[in-house]
Amino acid sequence: MKPSQHPPPVAPFEPSIARALAAELGRMGLSDKLPAPEQWASLIERIKSASSESPYLLPLAAAGTDHDLNFFEATADAVIIFSPEDERILAANAQAGALYGFSPQEMAGLPLAEISSSRETARRRIDDVMSGSMAGPDGWHRFEAVQRRRDNAPLVVLVQARRITYRGQPAILSI
Repeated sequence: MKPSQHPPPVAPFEPSIARALAAELGRMGLSDKLPAPEQWASLIERIKSASSESPYLLPLAAAGTDHDLNFFEATADAVIIFSPEDERILAANAQAGALYGFSPQEMAGLPLAEISSSRETARRRIDDVMSGSMAGPDGWHRFEAVQRRRDNAPLVVLVQARRITYRGQPAILSI
């Protein structure tokens, strides 16, 4: 008997993950990137597999209810979305606020220069992400950066960043 060419069966909780993911992608302005319904099972399996290597995906893989789950806030990692054009933070989750010493509301609209130790290095990284140069095979840029907390204390962070569309505009998602 040949192995099945069909994706593995979908567990009962996975349709709620699909709905939550679709809602979150829609809020991020990525609804045009949604896969076809027949691809959801494969996508969910890849997410579950990747969650063992990428902690920010764990809330997605563990979700099991029908309520709308906000992955931006649910992740244990600091997440910042910013405009590459004017270098201002568009959104930050509570974890980012705690890491940098600001509330998420204070971070929204904050110039990146407030948390970057080197404006020149930050601009070079932004240009790399927007051009796609230096990206890994998965499209993510990974690098170490020295940044600053609100109290000007240095902060060394490992960054994963990629270009996204946020509310219809080009942006960078930084984890």
